[in-house]
Order: sequence, then structure tokens, then C-alpha cells
Amino acid sequence: MLSFAGETAGLVRARGAPGGRRFRRLPARPAGRLRLERRHLRHPQPHPRRGRGAARDLGRPARQRAVCVESVAWVTERKNTLSLLLSLLAALAYLVWSERRAAAADRRARRSREPNLPWHRRPGALYAGALALFAFALLAKTTAALLPAVLLVLAWWQSGRLRGPDVRPLLPFFAVGTALALNTAWLEKTMVRASGTEWALPLAGRFVLAGRTVAFYAGKLVWPADLAFIYPRWTIDPAAVRQWLPALAALVVLAVAWALRGRLGRGPLAGILLFGGVLVPAMGFFNVYAMRYSYVADHFAYQAVAVAAACAAGGIATLAGRAVALRRAAAAAGVAVLGLLGVLTFRHAQEFASAETLWRDTLAKNPGCFMCHTNYGFLLYREGRVADAIDHFQASLRLKPDNVPALLNLAKVDEDRGRFDEAASELRSALAVDPSDPTVLVNLGTVYTKAGRYEDAAATYREALRYPSPDGYLAHNGLGVALIRQGRRAQAVEEFREALRLKPDYWMARANLERALAAPAGPP
Repeated sequence: MLSFAGETAGLVRARGAPGGRRFRRLPARPAGRLRLERRHLRHPQPHPRRGRGAARDLGRPARQRAVCVESVAWVTERKNTLSLLLSLLAALAYLVWSERRAAAADRRARRSREPNLPWHRRPGALYAGALALFAFALLAKTTAALLPAVLLVLAWWQSGRLRGPDVRPLLPFFAVGTALALNTAWLEKTMVRASGTEWALPLAGRFVLAGRTVAFYAGKLVWPADLAFIYPRWTIDPAAVRQWLPALAALVVLAVAWALRGRLGRGPLAGILLFGGVLVPAMGFFNVYAMRYSYVADHFAYQAVAVAAACAAGGIATLAGRAVALRRAAAAAGVAVLGLLGVLTFRHAQEFASAETLWRDTLAKNPGCFMCHTNYGFLLYREGRVADAIDHFQASLRLKPDNVPALLNLAKVDEDRGRFDEAASELRSALAVDPSDPTVLVNLGTVYTKAGRYEDAAATYREALRYPSPDGYLAHNGLGVALIRQGRRAQAVEEFREALRLKPDYWMARANLERALAAPAGPP
């Protein structure tokens, strides 16, 4: 919701310019990383001052990760950058409040000299601010719901145990986050339609997918090569023993970190828990519509990059604080890593220069992407390259014969050419996939209307109105057109008015209503 409001305002200011949208997104990223690094360095660590420079050097590559390009270059994923920034600000406010609360409980701390600042006099304002920022982060993207769990892991990392005072203040965070996360899961299944055979993985398959997902993102963070907008979709088979290996390896790593926490400290285990925890929404336990095309995507790992950067910064700070030679080596390695990641990020960003470069690059890396063929074909059709567009629509259908968007696009091509019988046939094929799809029904009604089959058109529009849809105004307007062509003006007027009630700024329904009111009664 918050991302949608911000993007709408940005589109108005930028007037559709891609550069305007892209550069508006940049300030949120360094601000978020800066707060992450500074807050991370405030926590107790061995030799914090001597290792601080190295930690900063390692934290900076998080701002230049090629894996993060998708979240910045793809306009609809601005919610990642906004949600992460707000989440980090909420965490900062909460941790400062927690420190003030602990200091207030210490009699010696209360006697110490303190600055006369509002949040020192009234620390409760910090808590309220943290909760408000968390709510805004959720409104940007509900993956922020994991923030209270992250704060619990940090509390355990610092003290080695969780007590009531650590958990109770986070209960409102858990309540708000859980409510909005469940709402998002419900919307994905109902409104976005992330349900059906493509999401019908058994529970064992979802655990297999979770292991492969974590291994995939860890690998891309270590070596960000062969990045793609849409990756090939894996075939998940719980009966294949080798597919369980990533999940088993993750459990082994977790067990080793737990067993060695006395020698290595709690940091490695906390880092593993945080990295895996923030990836839970992307592991496949919840139906996500994008997983129709691929189980993994770079923007799913945006928050995990922040976690990995913080953990790596802490590790480097600890190691580099032990010897001057290590600090120098860390600094040299940091410069080399920055340069390498900068080059990789710049190269990957060029793939998002335009829609055509994006689809061409994705198809070169993933020729089996049926969605890419559909979208690239639509782009070609808008540019007047009809023959090439048809080739891509047909390629999409060869890869996935029940691909409704490709059938809709082919039907649109035939409709624009006046081949109404062929268009109707393709739309009926789409209805065979999902008879309750209102978009297909509205398109079929339009084809029937253009073909002069007004009774069939009216029946099809009425069928579309049986199913809830945010585009119901289109069905009412189309039904009105079909009715007025049959001379049923009074009923048509009611349909046009209903379309305007649902969407008051729908100019076509308003124009049709004015013509209907001005026209004489009887057949046209």
C-alpha cells in the first residue's frame, strides 16, 4: 500500500521517465545500509574499534551487490528498498529504546550524566516510533513481519538467553506482523490466484524446495554469476534423494554452529538463523504467484543481503582486530571486492535498460521461460512487429499450452485483424483452462460484440459478472453495449451507470451513457 502510493506519486513527477523512477530509488539504499552498519558496530564485539574500518569495508559491498540490482531497477520492487529502510529504522529505534530501558533499571546508570534529549527523557516515544515504523515497513512489503523474530535473535546473541522482558515488548510487533502477513497470504491465493496445480507441492516437496532455495541464494551472494530476471523453474521431486542434500547440508551447518557456539561464540549461529529466517517467505512454504514462473528471484533475497553484509562485517571486525597484518589484508580484500562487485553490478544493471533488452537477455539465459515469450511478444506487437510477436506467442504456447495470457494475446491479434472466429476459438481455449476467468470472458464478449453476435455477447458478459473481479466495470460497460445494439436501451443505461458507479472516471462508460440517453428508443 505504501509502496503503491509512493510509486503513483513518483510516476506523476517523472511523467513515465524510467530514469526518474530509477534515481528516486537510490537514496533509500545507502541510507538503509548506513544505518545497518552503524547499528551493527554499536553491539559488543571483540576489539570493536580496531576492526571497525574493516567492517565498514565489508559492509559497503552490500550496496553494490549485483543480486540487488533487480530490486532497484524493477519499478514494482521498489517496495524492497522502502521496506528494508523502514525496518532498519524501526530496529534502530527499538534497540535504542531497549538500551535506555536497561540503563534506567541500573541505579548507577540513572546517576550518570545524560544528555537532555526528548528520547532520553521519554524513552516510550522511541518504542511507539519503532512500532509505527514497523507498521509502515509492513505497508511497504509484508516480509518485514520477520523483524520481531530478528530482534529476538539479536537479544539472544547479546545475552545468550531469552527472558520475559525480551519477549513481551515484541508481542505487539508479532501481532501486527502476523495479521498483515496472513492477509497477504490470503490475497495471494484469492485475488492474485496463486493456487492450483502449479503450487500443489506436498509438504515434503516444500522442505526440499526450502533447502534448494537457501543454497541457491547463498551461492549467488558468494559468487553473483549468471544472474537472470527469471531463472529456470526447478522440478521438485521429494522421491529423489539427491534433492534433499541442500536441506540436509543446511541442517548440518546449523548443528555445527550450535555445537561450536562455546568456542566460536554465538555470532555464527545467530547469523545463520537470521539469514535463513529472512528467507522463510521465499522458501515455498507459502503460495507466491511469481513461483509460477520460477521458485527463486533476486528480489526475494534483498533482505538476506543486508543480513549477510552485517554478519560478514562482524566476522571481519573480529578477525581484523587481532593483528595489524589482518587489518591490512582485510582492507586490500575490501577494495578488490568493491571493484569486482561494482563491475558486476554495472553490467547486470544494463540488462534493465529497457523492456526489450530485459526480455532478450532473459530469453538468452532461460529459453524455456514461457512468460518471457508472452511479454516480449506483446512488446513486439505494440511496436507493430506482428509476425515476430505471433512467433513468440506460439513459442510460449509450445512451452505451456495452457498459458492463458498467450492465448489472450493471440486472440487480440486476430481480433484486430477482423478474424473474429479465430479469436473466439482461442478465447474458448483459454476458458477451458479456467472457466471462471472474468478477463477471458470479457474479452470473449468483446469479440462477440464486434462479430455482431449480440445475444452471445450479453450472455458472456453476464457470465463474467458472476465472478468477483476488480475489473467488473468492463463487463457492465460491455453488457450495456450489447444491450443497446439489441435495442434494449433502458437496460443498457442501467449497465452504463453501474460501470460508472464502480469506476467513476471510466470515460468510455460515460460516453456510452450519454449516447444511450440521447438516442431514440428502438433498434439501432
